[in-house]
Amino acid sequence: MTTRRTVDRLTCLRHTPRGHYAAKRKRFVLNYPNFYDRDLRKLFSDASVHAHHSPAARFLARIHPGARRLVARWTGEYPYRINQVLNDMIERCDQLQLGLASPAHEAP
Repeated sequence: MTTRRTVDRLTCLRHTPRGHYAAKRKRFVLNYPNFYDRDLRKLFSDASVHAHHSPAARFLARIHPGARRLVARWTGEYPYRINQVLNDMIERCDQLQLGLASPAHEAP
């Protein structure tokens, strides 16, 4: 680089990368297809009978690293893509207020 011209000083920046990408995701948000919710409801429960069990989002966050490696190895898919899907599942389970259908200690 031959010039020392400064484009933007860090002290002038008002947005964080996190805020930038959050706004970008909000602009390009896609509605979840119905089959996605249906599949999540097959795995987890929103029944009041299971309300005292651990939230599905917390369970998925706990198993996230191991699940990502296992699914990537099993499918041959890139771990980054598996990571995105798992994060979407966690977010959607939280929105739907899904929980485990059995106590956490009985879950795999």
